[in-house]
Amino acid sequence: MPLLKQSTATILKMGPFVSDSDGYSAKTALTIAQADIQLAKNGAALAQTSDASPTTTHDADGWYPIPLTTTDSNTSGRLTIKVTMTNTLPVWREYQVVPAEVFDSLVAGSDKLSVDLAQILGTALTETSGQLAGRFKDFFDQASATFSVATALSAFKATSVTVSDKTGFSLVSTGLALVTAWTVDITGSLSGSVGSVAGAVGSVTTAVTTDTASRTASKATGFSTHDAAAVYTAFGTGGNLTTCATATGFATPTNITAAAGVALSATGGDLIAKTSTFAMAMADANCDELLAGHTTADTVGLVLNEWQDDGRLDLLLDAIK
Repeated sequence: MPLLKQSTATILKMGPFVSDSDGYSAKTALTIAQADIQLAKNGAALAQTSDASPTTTHDADGWYPIPLTTTDSNTSGRLTIKVTMTNTLPVWREYQVVPAEVFDSLVAGSDKLSVDLAQILGTALTETSGQLAGRFKDFFDQASATFSVATALSAFKATSVTVSDKTGFSLVSTGLALVTAWTVDITGSLSGSVGSVAGAVGSVTTAVTTDTASRTASKATGFSTHDAAAVYTAFGTGGNLTTCATATGFATPTNITAAAGVALSATGGDLIAKTSTFAMAMADANCDELLAGHTTADTVGLVLNEWQDDGRLDLLLDAIK
């Protein structure tokens, strides 16, 4: 089926027009007027051409020019053209009216068919106009290929590996400054300040220092700075109470004072002597206790108290029984 360019004026050749009496004698003197040319646009009813005065001078052997206006060809699809004259067999033709771009691409060769990518596997593209084409151009607009499709696929499907060094990039944890809580076992060294530590600390190998506010809040009465190494030395080597109390960083505790018969530095034999002194002091104190304060029944103090008051030997004997 011949193609016609949509909404474009053109002149068609139609024929041969022959006699209806013998079916072969050419009609060469026909006057074809507007009403003689009937058109059916894409299946619609037949109607006369819009050209009020068509030029239809005979050409040769019963063939005549039939002009079409832009109105006659303004509908895409099938166009049927029929010309009927008296004493002449009817002549008709069918054409396909196509957009100008298609006609110019397929027939005139002056244009290119539009092949815009509107979908991929049935999914419509909603990208901003020009972006997809621009990136496509950037990818392929090279004087010479720098890699093949195979190498590109290989790059996109790179095998994952374990990172063992930081050559070419940084492993510095700059994001840790934003961490407010972190639960993890630390086996190496930790530098900087730590707000608090929940859980057990394996060991402390150097001095632990605190600021003035923390030291004031955490130390016991009479203690100054706490030197962990000094505490370990004092307690771990069998040091006595005095050694511990006077260790580096400690002041003499105000809540520990020397009581009668007790020495802060008592060890060994000195400890036995001091203990004996302490026991004798306790015995003297008990003997000097007033009997008037002992009134509990069935106690030696009560018996001695009553004996002192009444001098009754019989009560003493009864108590002894």
